[in-house]
Amino acid sequence: MSRIRANNIVNGAGTGAPTFPNGAIISGIATVNADIDSNSNLTANQITSLQSIGVGTGATVTNPADNELAFNTNGVERVRVDSSGNVGIGTDEPTKALHLSQNSDVAIRLQARNANVDNTSWEIVVGGNASNDAEMIFRTRNDAGTGGSEIARFTTGGDLKFPSGGGIDFSATSDGSGTTTSELLDDYEEGNWTPSNPNVTYTGVFGWYTKVGNVVHTWGRVTVPSNLDGNAFKINGLPYTVLAEQYAGGVAITNIGNGNDICPMYNQNDTSIVVRNYNNTNYTLSFVSGKFLYFHGSYQTA
Repeated sequence: MSRIRANNIVNGAGTGAPTFPNGAIISGIATVNADIDSNSNLTANQITSLQSIGVGTGATVTNPADNELAFNTNGVERVRVDSSGNVGIGTDEPTKALHLSQNSDVAIRLQARNANVDNTSWEIVVGGNASNDAEMIFRTRNDAGTGGSEIARFTTGGDLKFPSGGGIDFSATSDGSGTTTSELLDDYEEGNWTPSNPNVTYTGVFGWYTKVGNVVHTWGRVTVPSNLDGNAFKINGLPYTVLAEQYAGGVAITNIGNGNDICPMYNQNDTSIVVRNYNNTNYTLSFVSGKFLYFHGSYQTA
């Protein structure tokens, strides 16, 4: 038998006690002045005050404060609608139209059911980094909501980070000439490197570089000690391996003879520069003994 537990029930229709085939529990009723419709439902706009409504098993809708509404399952509040209409999930004090909060990574999952199997879902996640600062992460998921991989993230400092192999694809701007081999910008970095030589210790050295995609732009300075032998004037220590031999360097300033005759050459499959003249002959350490060289250049890496 179905029952309603309340302080008082008035059947406005005057046709006897209402029945509820599916059962109902209504607690804390201040005033109910409603008819029962043909489906045994109370007409919602005729209920003037309810503190709590039990729905099925373990679910309730409550009024935790004036002009607020809460949805609860398993004895725990899950959703709060405040007096301003803000909706909180995981918080009872929402500050925006939709406010999600959780004691771990919090995520929104977006799933396209007409997509390929196990390629249907994305997640937008706010999760902690190594310093426990929240970062926004974009990642894919398989149909079960697991697996997938991180695609990109925004750091708390405003940086956009891609995992290894990812980048910005400029294919939308392709000219269609058929000569393009890649339009993916997958790397950018700045740093320092230390010019060196296996046969001598340079002094006054410094080096820095900028890498954009697969092109490395380098700058550096070396001073060669005096009284050296005839080994090649070689500068080692480039930050990335040279893809192909290339004369792609220049001289900013030097006291080595006629600076215009100096041609730095980047060595293929190596991390070094050999300094040559325009006759394609290597300068020797003895020739540049006690001299200095400020140089710059660019080369391609894999």
